[in-house]
Amino acid sequence: MHASNVIRSTAPALEPVSVADLKQHLRIAHADDDGWLSALIAVARERLEDECLRAFISQSFVADLVGEFTTEAIELPRPRLIEVTGLTYRKSDGTWEAHTLPAVRLNREPSPIWLPDEPTDIDDLTDDDDAVYRVTFTAGYGTAEVDVPRPIRQAIIMMAASLYENRDDHIVGASTAPVPHTSERLVAPYKVEWRGNL
Repeated sequence: MHASNVIRSTAPALEPVSVADLKQHLRIAHADDDGWLSALIAVARERLEDECLRAFISQSFVADLVGEFTTEAIELPRPRLIEVTGLTYRKSDGTWEAHTLPAVRLNREPSPIWLPDEPTDIDDLTDDDDAVYRVTFTAGYGTAEVDVPRPIRQAIIMMAASLYENRDDHIVGASTAPVPHTSERLVAPYKVEWRGNL
């Protein structure tokens, strides 16, 4: 059994970097582009979260658990796991029922959980991709900017700044040279090796 079809159900309450941080990096004194800069920060954060397969600021997710019931550990994506808030299973009549929360281990990435005993009225699997369990959980480094490691925050700033300064894929009439992918190097140690399906 493994996690699949992971969907963000609650977005982070704030971004890991502020518009003021990005403006300082870009040396911008005016407020004309604050809305645009805020959007670029969100884009950069989402891109780097997808690249690292993790959550930065705390946010909630729903994941289907696919395959046959197991008593072995099931790894949840998007660490760091803060808590599992719900576990439901599909009954034979097609409705979903709340179940006992799984056992968890918070100090590993990806974080393992262990399902409680299999309910007697759980629906049958139709195929290997069928999900009869659904888990809701909260993951991330914390609820404040300073909870996110500084290299990740700097990578977000650099990516957002690049998007601000280069608004098209190509610059017409200008010679270009490859730019070192510093932001990729900054987040490389934070990438999660994921063995499930997303």
